[in-house]
Amino acid sequence: MLDGCSGVGGSAGDAPSGPSDVVKAYLSACNAGEYSKARGLLSKGAQGSMDGGIGAVLGGVKGTCDKSTGNGTMTSVEIRSEETRGEGATVVANVRLRNGGGFPYDRTELIKENGAWRIVNSGE
Repeated sequence: MLDGCSGVGGSAGDAPSGPSDVVKAYLSACNAGEYSKARGLLSKGAQGSMDGGIGAVLGGVKGTCDKSTGNGTMTSVEIRSEETRGEGATVVANVRLRNGGGFPYDRTELIKENGAWRIVNSGE
């Protein structure tokens, strides 16, 4: 989604390679309202959770995306840290919104599925 520390750009359609790239692509897709692209970056387990139970009550992928991007008002993402251990990773990002607010320590957990990094949960 971003190169470096500020600005919104890129495409969730590009194949993101590392955990931070996946987080940026996910947030970019969410911000643009491209919910199916965002869903494709979730792990199979996360997709299942979004489709049923509490995920459905919270609005599914759309609800989660809108919460993560301030209803599409995200202006930039700065990756604060990325820690990888085997097939798991944690990315912490500073997500900024148009109104000056944001999520300064947005934490996303990822796993490697079939050789690709996928989001398990985000925005904690």
